Amino acid sequence: MQSQAWTKPALLLDKPDYFLWYPSLQPMNTTDDVSNKHTCLRLGQRARLFVKNIQPKKSEYMSEYMIEFVRPK
Repeated sequence: MQSQAWTKPALLLDKPDYFLWYPSLQPMNTTDDVSNKHTCLRLGQRARLFVKNIQPKKSEYMSEYMIEFVRPK
């Protein structure tokens, strides 16, 4: 697919008072993901969105959202 045909970017996550960094899409670890050898570089139709919540004392990776990719008709 040509990049000119891509949809415009959309803001996916806005959490006031959080310092979020290192967004990463990861496979869901479903049977389909495992059998198709999905990785962060080769995802299936659905993936989990991870971000790192950076705080002075302890930084943690969070995953509260799932992303689903849909081809435009």
